[in-house]
Amino acid sequence: MRIFQKFRRKKKQTDTTPEWSALMKALSKRLFSPIGQPSYVFFFLASMMIGATGVWVALAEAWLTLAAPSQTGVPNSTQSSIWQDPSVAKSILTFFAGLGSLSCMQIIVVEDTQKNLRSFAIVLLLAIISLAIMAALKDHISQGDASFYLISGTVLAIVTWWIANWDDGKYSQLPAVEALGGELDDGVAGDSGGFKL
Repeated sequence: MRIFQKFRRKKKQTDTTPEWSALMKALSKRLFSPIGQPSYVFFFLASMMIGATGVWVALAEAWLTLAAPSQTGVPNSTQSSIWQDPSVAKSILTFFAGLGSLSCMQIIVVEDTQKNLRSFAIVLLLAIISLAIMAALKDHISQGDASFYLISGTVLAIVTWWIANWDDGKYSQLPAVEALGGELDDGVAGDSGGFKL
């Protein structure tokens, strides 16, 4: 009994509040700072449009099948919505699972100064994997009923990508009034000997 009391006394008392506030500061900085940087916003929009090509193709095929089933070669389509098409659900599932998990892995591998941000990325990774599994199971049981998991997973994956890819140094634009050379107050290197001034 005294042994346990001895260990209890030696246990260091720490305050975890600064770590939580550091995590919240890092997340809010990564979430809101890029909004004011057009280069990052355009990079984000282009990445989402190009990265989701499989989703756009599946949506277009499902829409064409629903709009004109006789022209697409699928005469007996039983779907009343493009969201009931299994290819749409599978493409959204693979999009958000791939995007979200790779974004989490990027934070885990690249972030070397903030362990709390890396731990948060692990929790996000587990959430994305869970949403992907739930979406796959729900869509397998009843096609078209996995929309909650698909939408939640897609939103979470996109926000994770936004957090993971922001780097202040990469996307910041120098103000146009900045001097392009060195300091103006420094003396000129060399001398003017041998030159007519």
